[in-house]
Amino acid sequence: MAPLGKKSESLTTVALSTEVPNDVVVAASTFSKDQGLALTTAAKVAGASADGQKTLKAAMLAEGVADVSEEDFTPVRKALDTFGTSKAP
Repeated sequence: MAPLGKKSESLTTVALSTEVPNDVVVAASTFSKDQGLALTTAAKVAGASADGQKTLKAAMLAEGVADVSEEDFTPVRKALDTFGTSKAP
C-alpha cells in the first residue's frame, strides 16, 4: 500500500465502509453526452495497457476508470450523514 503522506499518523478513522469510488470526472453541462462517452471510452482503453495506465497516472493520478452509479456512493453518504455533514438530497 502506498504511504498516505507526511502526517498520516495524525489521521483518525471515523467510519469504515464498503469500497467506494475514489474520484470522479465531472464536466460542465455544456459538455455533450458524446464528448463524455468519448472521454470515458478513451480512458477505459488506456487503462487496459501498461502504457495507457502510465498515461492515466500522469494525467489524472488515476490507476483506471470504471463505471459507477449513484448506489456506489451510498456508503459515503451514510458516513457523511453520521456526522451531520451531508448536503446530498
